[in-house]
Amino acid sequence: MSAPPRTVAADTRDVLGSSDAVELADRIRSGDLDPLEATQAALTRIRAVDPQLSAVVSWDEGRAFGRAAAHRRRLRERRASPGLDGVPTAIKDNIVMAGMPVTWGSAAFAPRTFHRTGPVAEQLLSTGLNPLCTSRTPEFGLTASSHWLGGVTRNPWDPSRIAGGSSAGAAALVAAGALTLAHGNDGGGSLRIPAACCGLVGFKPSLGRMRRESARSLLPIDIAVDGVIAASVRDVVAFFAAAEPAHRPPRMASMAAIRPNRRRLRILMSARPVIDVDVDPGVLEAVEQAARHLVDLGHQVIPDAPPGAPPGFADDFADLWAALAASVVLGGRVTPGFDVARLEPLTLWLAARARRAALRAPGLTRRLRAVPAWYENSLQGADLVLTPVLTAPAPPVGHLAADLDPAEHFDRLRRWTAFTPLHNVAGAPSVALPYGTTADGLPIGVLLSARRGADRLLAELALQLEEAFPFRRLPAP
Repeated sequence: MSAPPRTVAADTRDVLGSSDAVELADRIRSGDLDPLEATQAALTRIRAVDPQLSAVVSWDEGRAFGRAAAHRRRLRERRASPGLDGVPTAIKDNIVMAGMPVTWGSAAFAPRTFHRTGPVAEQLLSTGLNPLCTSRTPEFGLTASSHWLGGVTRNPWDPSRIAGGSSAGAAALVAAGALTLAHGNDGGGSLRIPAACCGLVGFKPSLGRMRRESARSLLPIDIAVDGVIAASVRDVVAFFAAAEPAHRPPRMASMAAIRPNRRRLRILMSARPVIDVDVDPGVLEAVEQAARHLVDLGHQVIPDAPPGAPPGFADDFADLWAALAASVVLGGRVTPGFDVARLEPLTLWLAARARRAALRAPGLTRRLRAVPAWYENSLQGADLVLTPVLTAPAPPVGHLAADLDPAEHFDRLRRWTAFTPLHNVAGAPSVALPYGTTADGLPIGVLLSARRGADRLLAELALQLEEAFPFRRLPAP
């Protein structure tokens, strides 16, 4: 019996070729690529890699072809079309789209199919993207690996490693070359973490740039935002530009017609996490390499910036995370088809932690609401901050397993993801860029973050880096 392949990558010898999302959209508009053929080719790629990756939850093949036919009619009738019209994608299994089953990554819910499309999916569809399937996420997105009781989403660079999370399925499909970009969301790093694990670009926009699911407005601290994971910065920028007609955020610069940055910027650099944990030497080297490249491009990099969070932030965020788990469990109890006995150990443990921490809740909310102002002041007049995404590359499968002791699970989670939650509470934009590999070839990501609303500046710098120092991708077979 032959050994499994070291990497998992889609065969690109089809009509999609090696085109990114921007090029696919251009080819569809020009008539060079039929939307129905693009849909079929992407489905074929996904079905070829998914048995090894476990990235897909449910399929929407019939309606995907229906949307592709509508794209084709718009072209033939010479009607205006959205920026990414006909480009195949996937949506994460935690947003509501009419006709698509959703489970929120949990076996405690029977798959539910809604008759109305939620605001996030509406905005996603407004870009012209064509969802073919839903992608894996851990239960309620509460951890950074899509393990579930019985399976795991694997990393295309090395299937013995995790793909990160919580937007794990999205990252796995894009890294394998099955899709050019895929929807995800980020409440504590869930776009940036899997992007770093899988050698991709994960852009967390400023709070308010994208529409949000209605249930999020009920939370005392709004931390979750939607976006995409892609193989290139220009695809990410194209997505946000295409999404603007459906929701143009007030007091935020447009993401349309962005060009690579040419200004000299002042950038703080810090590799100190908010908790006491060592950072992998390979991760430190990737950050230092990014700093050298930024200096080569004419920017000022200020090393050894202070730790990037106020005192006690890590514990406060842990309590907030626990409160989110508790709210999901409470809400589930009044939802038809919900079975509390099928919840995973981490969810139940976090909900119990929230009950123990209830007396700290008023102070917790007050402290977290002060974080955005603290974050702005911490920039000390700088334009951006450079840090690692994670304290180490993607760990082996099982490191964050669903059946792991939950206290150990949460400790491992906090120690690994110590850099990303700050930007969710601050509402600030933050982008993970693939910036190096380990000795055995695993991707490493670095994180660039800016002030709330400065998404355009952040994207301009990311484009400048991509243009000057092209990112490595997983080669096709």
